[in-house]
Amino acid sequence: LEGQPLQTLMLTDSESEKNKWVVALSELHRILKRNNLPNTAIFKVKEILDNTFNVRNVLCGQIVDQDRVLLGTESDGLYCVELDRCEIVKIGESKKIYEIWFVNEEQLLIILCGKHRAVRLLPIRALEASDVEWIKVMDSKYCITACWGLIRRQPQNAFCFVLALKKPSGGSQIVVFEINRNKARHHKICEFTVPYHVQSLQILSDMRLAVGHQSGFTAYILEGEAHAMRKSFLNLICED
Repeated sequence: LEGQPLQTLMLTDSESEKNKWVVALSELHRILKRNNLPNTAIFKVKEILDNTFNVRNVLCGQIVDQDRVLLGTESDGLYCVELDRCEIVKIGESKKIYEIWFVNEEQLLIILCGKHRAVRLLPIRALEASDVEWIKVMDSKYCITACWGLIRRQPQNAFCFVLALKKPSGGSQIVVFEINRNKARHHKICEFTVPYHVQSLQILSDMRLAVGHQSGFTAYILEGEAHAMRKSFLNLICED
């Protein structure tokens, strides 16, 4: 850890062998210090929770920036961990948080939460101001999973989020919402039904929606009417 000594125990068979190791490691340390080699570590470990803080059953997490991490819990709701100040702040009500997505370009959080697995939107400024309201996404109950991504590049970049909802009659309903700057921060642009249980969603670089299901996935175009959205079916067998 940066700024902290690292201790490693070594077992030797004799006192002379121990002395050899001490001399060798001391010489290595001297060479490294003399050459002033740059720190090439690609990550730094930092503990953000220990047993002194009463946060239990963390279900998900989301990195906001280099100083903030969000934690979603089973019964205590959403927490923001301030790494630079070593503080943990509770955000909003105590509801079950299943998953969190962060749309950095829109400064917006997409949160799957509550006993009915509904979706809420939360502007990122809620991490600093307590009066920011959670925005309900209507008809989002029983959400299986979600994703977000770029939906349009002209005349300027536009982003959307996609929900997969469980249907009582079987299959799944997929709903696409465009993110905007209005008070509700979203509006529905299309929806369609698929005859299978959705397992995953991903918006690809070519702005197609990949819908994962058992034994494969199907790709759809996000723009256009629901009946014209099917682009192609890729029958890829997924081996266990």
